[in-house]
Amino acid sequence: MTVDFSCTVMDFTDGKTRHKKICDICGKKSYVIRYDILKCRRRRNTINDYCQPCSIQVYNTGDGNPAKRKDVREKISKATRGISKNFKNGKNPRFVKVKQTVNGYLLEWDDMLQRHIPQHRLIMERFLGRKLFKAEQVHHIDGNKINNKLNNLYLTHDASEHSKLHHQLQSIAFEAVRNNIITFDYKDGIYKING
Repeated sequence: MTVDFSCTVMDFTDGKTRHKKICDICGKKSYVIRYDILKCRRRRNTINDYCQPCSIQVYNTGDGNPAKRKDVREKISKATRGISKNFKNGKNPRFVKVKQTVNGYLLEWDDMLQRHIPQHRLIMERFLGRKLFKAEQVHHIDGNKINNKLNNLYLTHDASEHSKLHHQLQSIAFEAVRNNIITFDYKDGIYKING
């Protein structure tokens, strides 16, 4: 870009002197602060000046942008894997070995599938020595979604069977209320076991 330092214009909004420049590629005319021109030349180690769209075309495409080369991208990926300023504690949640969902289930990272899988399903698969079918569901016997011990897990064939187990537990709980084994505390608004 050609810069005419002899042609100056006073910008009344910020009081800074601006110089006329013409882009060498597209010929677009604009007025810029001298410091900005010199800063860009130093940063790129060049005497060429371009307007912003032409600059992106020259410096950010092809071999002009080293970050887009495959070998550099792989190096950056390895160096930053699991460490990021954008995530809590600097750890990328995709690479945390075990994490908890908002529903309370524990998810475990599966290196083969490259994604998180519900931990209770993985434990059941390891016990059975096979992958679970999509329809099969794993029931937590004590209702604690974090307790993924094998003696707390029961495999159901489908969602209907799993739903029946939850309905059965709810029916038993209401039966216990009717038999005064469980009572409702009106003051605190909670159920309690009589003991």
